[in-house]
Amino acid sequence: MAPRFIRVQCNAVVCPTQFESQRFYDVLGEICPELNTAESGSIRSTRLPDLRKVIVTDSKESGMLHVDDVMQAAESQHHTHLNNLQRILSPEDPVNIQFTSGTTGNPKGVTLSHNNIVNNAYFIGLRMGYNWRAKVVESSSGQLLPLGQPGELLIRGYCIMQGYWDEPHRTQESITEDGWYKTGDIASLNPNGYCRIEGRIKDMINRGGEKIFPAEVEQFLHTHPKVKDVQVVGVKDDRLGEQVCACIKVAEGQHCTVEEIKAYCKDQISYFKIPHYVMFVEKYPLTASGKIQKNKLSAEMENILGL
Repeated sequence: MAPRFIRVQCNAVVCPTQFESQRFYDVLGEICPELNTAESGSIRSTRLPDLRKVIVTDSKESGMLHVDDVMQAAESQHHTHLNNLQRILSPEDPVNIQFTSGTTGNPKGVTLSHNNIVNNAYFIGLRMGYNWRAKVVESSSGQLLPLGQPGELLIRGYCIMQGYWDEPHRTQESITEDGWYKTGDIASLNPNGYCRIEGRIKDMINRGGEKIFPAEVEQFLHTHPKVKDVQVVGVKDDRLGEQVCACIKVAEGQHCTVEEIKAYCKDQISYFKIPHYVMFVEKYPLTASGKIQKNKLSAEMENILGL
């Protein structure tokens, strides 16, 4: 972890002291032992020369600032602005809370007043800002696709980074010569300019040339009354390359069978999207931040199925 802090010249870290069983405070203490004796907000570390502040969102530890300390240090004009907003807004005003799409995995909250609420909940939203561009292409050839047809979402504009820090090979893989950033998202654009995210390229299942988006199958299976949660992954198949595998958590107090799930899918979704394998599971492999690791889930299913 220390090389990553050094590479980006990290000056401040904001985090909880602990998430589930992982204590971030202990991890930071290992690479920055000065944290234990440092004055809050004035860290001087040999291994992390740029680090000055660690801000925590829960219990305050030695050498750290609490987020409340940071908030109280804000200038009074910020409070004045918030007070003015409180006077303008009424509790009866409708508010639409949305989240923007980004590559960091940390969505940003967006609120819209009653003046610009629109019924676009089915879509992700309009591309934002002047001189920003978005297009959907066939991922392997880069050929532009017509409206409504899913492909890889590419974006270009002032919002795009110049590249990965000190990793030119990753930059070359992710950004084209003319500045288009490959998001890795499967998306489609409608005639009004709205963008709908269909899934991730790395999660897409290729069953004998048929492209299957797991999210579409998952959304349908979630309508089954006995399904509490479901993750759809691709598993190896000697004839077709990949087959569809649905990993289902059954709702509490319910009993469900493979035949029941397949019968539910018949004539409701395309035949090639119907799960070839239906597996009932208790849990999914997760990252430290709680995200489902579909690659590990796929490997687990292949191992169980003997593929």
